[in-house]
Amino acid sequence: MPETFDAYWQERGARLRETLEDVSTGLSRKELIDVSATRGRIKVTPQKKLVPPQVEPLARQLSARVPRVKITDLVQQVAAWSGCADCFTDLRTGSTVDKRHHLLTALLAEGLNLGMTKMAEAVTDPDITARRLMYLGDWYLRDETYKAALAEVVNFQNTQPLAAYWGDGTTSSSDGQRFPVGGHGRKFGHLNAKYGREPGILFYTHVSDQYAPFHTKAITANAQYPTLSRGA
Repeated sequence: MPETFDAYWQERGARLRETLEDVSTGLSRKELIDVSATRGRIKVTPQKKLVPPQVEPLARQLSARVPRVKITDLVQQVAAWSGCADCFTDLRTGSTVDKRHHLLTALLAEGLNLGMTKMAEAVTDPDITARRLMYLGDWYLRDETYKAALAEVVNFQNTQPLAAYWGDGTTSSSDGQRFPVGGHGRKFGHLNAKYGREPGILFYTHVSDQYAPFHTKAITANAQYPTLSRGA
């Protein structure tokens, strides 16, 4: 990158003017693909559907062959495959939970945003009470244990041959999902071109090219962030 903005703008400005001249010339000669100028207005043809219609019946056939699995069974399978449940340790002693399914129930309650009380009411095990789930949530489910468990899941996925069809795990894309919050923003000078001045919070998630969300960070809704990185 140039050391000064003037040098940067001189280079970029020349490139921009050259590109605009090429576009203008292409419009006048009708040489641009799917782009035309009519009555002083530029019209861009919508992108055509790239997936051929023959793929849809095949996709339905493949979907029908995938077994339907309960989410509770899926959580237990992933925990058994990856060993991620061992990362949730007691804050005081560092020990793991004896009854693994109690921990997974509390984990599922937080993941579904259902809450410990409603989750306790939804299960049939009388030992899984709201008090028990709240205890596990307070002493075992915290940021550092979540990060360690997520790392185990991502590492396990990376070892699967099927994941290599999507990528090698060295590239990631990042984006933020915004959630509005109550109250009024204290600093109205912080204006985001997309979200405006309304107060909110962004959960900024990094997803590898193997579709593994390996990191999530809460940031202010007015922050600017990149969308692609290397070396995940």
